[in-house]
Amino acid sequence: MSSALIIFIYSIFLFGISWMFVFSDGPFHIFTHIRNIASSISEHFGQMFQCMVCFPSNLSWVMSLIDWFLIKNVAFTPFNIILAGTGLWWLAALMDIGFGAGIVWIIHNITSFFEAIAEGNTPDNEDIIETHDIENE
Repeated sequence: MSSALIIFIYSIFLFGISWMFVFSDGPFHIFTHIRNIASSISEHFGQMFQCMVCFPSNLSWVMSLIDWFLIKNVAFTPFNIILAGTGLWWLAALMDIGFGAGIVWIIHNITSFFEAIAEGNTPDNEDIIETHDIENE
């Protein structure tokens, strides 16, 4: 399987898992229960389960370390694929955090954009126009 396909599947996996934990109730309200438990442990820990950048960032470093140390024969996180055999596990974990947060943020914004259009809420172009006018002054 090509590296690009593995990274694509990994990106969809990260988004799907993150979306389930942040927004979904899940069967028997399992994800709601997990979010409530996390919030009762600590306010900051609970916020991780309410943020589409925070959760995939943390999921990414966990997946990177699992990939590097436990599943040594198959590299499936982007920077474990790139840095395989170098011994730079700490760099792969840090870079995977950035990739995970960024790709999930991009996918989340794309889906939010299309959800807004489907609900009849077209994006407000006034913000773009105002920003453009300010830059040209």
